This record gives sequence, structure tokens and C-alpha cells, in this order.
Amino acid sequence: MDQSSLSVKIKDFLAFLEIEKNCSKHTLRAYDSDLKQLFDFWQQADQRDPLIKHTFDSIVRRYIVALFYKKITKTSLARKLSCLRSFQQFLQGQGVILALAIKAPRLDRKLPITLSIDEIFFLLDVITEEDLPTRFPHRDKTIFELFYATGVRCAELVDIKLEDISFEEKIITIMGKGRKQRQVLFGVKALHMLEKYLTIERPTLVKDLAERHLFLNYAGGPLTTRSVQRIFEMFRSFYELTGN
Repeated sequence: MDQSSLSVKIKDFLAFLEIEKNCSKHTLRAYDSDLKQLFDFWQQADQRDPLIKHTFDSIVRRYIVALFYKKITKTSLARKLSCLRSFQQFLQGQGVILALAIKAPRLDRKLPITLSIDEIFFLLDVITEEDLPTRFPHRDKTIFELFYATGVRCAELVDIKLEDISFEEKIITIMGKGRKQRQVLFGVKALHMLEKYLTIERPTLVKDLAERHLFLNYAGGPLTTRSVQRIFEMFRSFYELTGN
């Protein structure tokens, strides 16, 4: 069942909750809002990727990760998950079977810098930029790739300037602790990702042509280490929600 057909079922679901379950008006308003947000997200995903047939399960996964990336409270996330499971059970009672296998992100987890080899390979080799729930997927995937390809520190990563990169030799000059310079190598895959980011996204972020930092935020300034931490938290939560 596609998203337009499912969205019609919202009124029936809310009527069921009100009459059969005697839910409060507050709960009904919250569930109505939660479901409309999900279907708005689904509609936007269909518009961005018209060639991809999004399923209920795949959209829910992306939606929950997007919510986590926005750092909503654990209480709000738990309510949204409860709403989706209740909606799934209601439809099942009407003979509509929807796959829904989601796991709540571990919101209390600290910076997930340490990842297993399997996790890293999955996130680098399987997940595409289009899968990521971020406004700047090429930037964030490039950050993830370079971090593990070069072994640089987070503070060193955000300090990389355009002139520090030799694309021909695939070398980045890093300014480390004590103002000591060293050179790190990166591979062909990282090179391709850098080129895509520099071609597709960085030009849209630049506000001042004098800004030379490689990785920029939405305001055109250099990323902070905390911003990189949030990017890694997004990758970790995405991995957890895939069930791998």
C-alpha cells in the first residue's frame, strides 16, 4: 500500500482510538500530528527521489533517524514510536500488513568515535549519500570517509583548508599539536567523495569567498568539533536503526 492510500487511514485510526480505546483529546492530537509529520516526510522523500519506491518500513527508519538528528527528547521519540506501532496494529486488524522493524536509537550514547570494522565498512560501502537524513549528505559522508581513511583527530579534521589538499598526490597536510605538520594519505574513494562535495555542496555553503576551510556549516563558517560529533552520532543511530 502506497503512502497516499495509507494516509487516508489516519482518520479511521483516530476514530478507533477515540471510540474503542477512549483515548484523551491530548493523545489524539499528538498522534494526529505524529502521523501527519511522517506522511509529510514520506511525500518529500518521494518528491526528492521519484525513481525510488519507498516502503512504510524504509520511510519510518529514515524518519526516526532524522528526528534523532534533530535531537528531539527521548519522551517525544518514544511517543512517536508508540504511535507508529499502534497504527501498524490497527491496520493489521483491517487486513493491511505493514513491515515495521525499528529499534529506538540509544540517545544517551556519547560520541561514537570507536566503531567496529563491520560498522565502518557498512556505513562507508553500503550506505549512499541519498540514504542519509541530513541536509548535507556529501559533506557528512566525506567527513566520515576522511576520518577513517586518514586517522586524523576531530580538531585536525575541521581545521583542514583547501590549500592543504593535494588532489593529484592524494595527500593532506595536517597541522597537529604543537603546530607540527605531517602529511596523511587518502585513497581513490575519498578523492571521489571530496570532489563530489566540492562540486555539489560546498559552493552552496560558501558565503565568503575568502573562507578556505574545507568543511563548512550552513552559515558558511568552519565546522566545529561538536558539529562533527553530531554527524558521527547520526551515522551511529543510522546503523542501529538498520538492524545490522
